[in-house]
Amino acid sequence: PNVLEGCFRQILKSPGYGSNMFQIMFDLSYRRHGALIIFSNSLNINSYIINTNCFLNSSGSTLHQALANKISTINLSSMKTAMKPLVLELASVDGALIFDNQSGSVIAFGAMISPHKNANKESGARSTASVSAYHHKMQPIKISSDGEIVIFLSHIENKTLKEELIRLTFL
Repeated sequence: PNVLEGCFRQILKSPGYGSNMFQIMFDLSYRRHGALIIFSNSLNINSYIINTNCFLNSSGSTLHQALANKISTINLSSMKTAMKPLVLELASVDGALIFDNQSGSVIAFGAMISPHKNANKESGARSTASVSAYHHKMQPIKISSDGEIVIFLSHIENKTLKEELIRLTFL
């Protein structure tokens, strides 16, 4: 497990919160809770989200505003064990749980990702949202309700210098 966890920390490019996300990802898989977890560096993430009331700010829904104080204390870099059940519940809500890739804090939950034209061959809402998030330059992790985990990565082909989608699948 230490080697796999180390690989995951490198994939997320964050040794600080890679271990915590590794545990969350496999907990969701074991519980058979489907989830979409996204890491974003994008400053214009609002343009890729259909329901902008999913953000933890003053323009969020009443539910998001009510939970914002508690959820804003979640940080994957220094996550306390007591916060893990909350993260698992947020990830289980329909839509995506979005983290800021730099800070490891929650940006939004229940987010509906705008479909990307290159995701039109996918079957299923979570798969379409995952591939769309990838094409919108986010880092998606899809956990299917059957336990399968898929991490979407970029690979630059040496000969053509074209970016290719790589799906790293577990279970």
